[in-house]
Amino acid sequence: MVRDLVLQAPGRLVTLTGTGGCGKTQLALLAAAGLSKQFAEGVWLVKLAPVRAAHLVPDAVAAVLGRHERSGQALLDTLLAYLEDRELLLVLDNCEHLIDACARLAERVLSSGPRVRLLATSREPLRIQGEITWRVPSLALPDQRRAMSVEELARSPAVQLFVARTGGAAGLCADRPERANCRAGLSTARWPATGDRAGSGAAASPRR
Repeated sequence: MVRDLVLQAPGRLVTLTGTGGCGKTQLALLAAAGLSKQFAEGVWLVKLAPVRAAHLVPDAVAAVLGRHERSGQALLDTLLAYLEDRELLLVLDNCEHLIDACARLAERVLSSGPRVRLLATSREPLRIQGEITWRVPSLALPDQRRAMSVEELARSPAVQLFVARTGGAAGLCADRPERANCRAGLSTARWPATGDRAGSGAAASPRR
């Protein structure tokens, strides 16, 4: 569904929204991997979590695309000129702490590059014209009312996401002789936040 939205959205911008830890990035990466052959210049991932200043958002995108500031031309202008005739998908991951800067950049990119499409992840929409939002549902937690084996825990989507972010803890438990203690440690660990359990769905965002 997300892949279809990315390819067909009239505004060429799809934003995956949801609470922290619900799997927005994983879903975006999965969708992007399946779309890599649909774009002549490929799919490019821009990780915005480490970016702390709004004015550095264009720099982060330019760095991923291998663009550099030219003499007498601002880096943003260089980036936009490069995108004018490119057919590619830009994945902007973790926009929420730079929401206004990401919205401004998205508007400029979409205006300059008619064959560029954007897939963003954020706790809130960018709220620019033409944006389609897809709310990622929160992951269900394991049933904590009964004892569960490591194997049962490992089948939970929430635990799988937790394990992916902590270096494979469940895999380590499976190989340890002290499985009971390891299982107890997993059961008391901090699981990804679940927050609002609203269902997923697509919606158009109003203009900012």
